[in-house]
Amino acid sequence: MYSAIIDRLFQERWVPGCPQVDFHRSDIEAEAAALGVKLPKNQQDVSFCAERFPALTCRPVAAQSLANDVIALFERVLQDEQLRVRQERHYRWVKTNVYAPPRR
Repeated sequence: MYSAIIDRLFQERWVPGCPQVDFHRSDIEAEAAALGVKLPKNQQDVSFCAERFPALTCRPVAAQSLANDVIALFERVLQDEQLRVRQERHYRWVKTNVYAPPRR
């Protein structure tokens, strides 16, 4: 059933000569809803990706809003059959008129 989702995404997005097909979790969720498939979350996603794409490295990430316009980003890793935080970084949201990108 999961392969039907991936196959459908691949068929919709693949262009001859393209070395890869990009899609996001939201694309998978939309296809699953269209096909009536209930998707697993987190740890099952990592296991599914490892099984379906053995030549690739799965690097799951998560985000969480904190107080005072701070967001935490987490890189996760499957370790001892548990999804654990590998790295955590905190960032502060800033208004676009406050931040100017560096000049090149």
